[in-house]
Amino acid sequence: MTVWLLCCGISLINPPDTAVQTVSLFAVYAVFVFGFLGMMSGEVLIVCARGLIIGSTALGLRPYVVRFEQMTPGGVVPLRRARRLPRQLGFQGVRSTFRTNPWIDRAVYLTGPSAAQARRHRALIAPVIDGGAWTADDKHMWLIGVNRAPEEAVAAIASAARASGHTALARAAEEAAQQPVRTLTGRPRDAAEQIPGLHPGIAEALRRRDS
Repeated sequence: MTVWLLCCGISLINPPDTAVQTVSLFAVYAVFVFGFLGMMSGEVLIVCARGLIIGSTALGLRPYVVRFEQMTPGGVVPLRRARRLPRQLGFQGVRSTFRTNPWIDRAVYLTGPSAAQARRHRALIAPVIDGGAWTADDKHMWLIGVNRAPEEAVAAIASAARASGHTALARAAEEAAQQPVRTLTGRPRDAAEQIPGLHPGIAEALRRRDS
């Protein structure tokens, strides 16, 4: 809504000749702005029998598939204040594996395959923002926004993982779902404590940067 109002306000600096043209222009802005927001809100986390479907359901976009055997036991946790993770890790911009909307507060964090390994199609632009492995076991970080309690989503992952025979992953996820939800501070010095699997060298560099 704010973006739409801003566009309309800028248009009034040099308005069209007639009221009909003005209304038509505002309608065009609405289609583009709210259409874009609708595409962004299509991010999903679907728990399946053998893994997760992660990503956008918008027309023309394809989600990622992360199998349970690709995930690190102990690397699945529920988070709040999820928007703070990039700042806490000390980088800007977006990543293919960070599947959140700007207004999302709750999320599931996990360590698993790279975006390229989870991608089920050829991509031209996405590889530019794939990012590297930041964990001690050379895994990649995934952040998936959810609209329900994040601990419930983690518990669902644990249940599906146990049913498919991935008991170590299931047991660790069950424990994470029963613990208090981690609320990210956004401070790099807290990264080692709040972000599972973070490489010790990266954690130390973040701590020094924030000291």
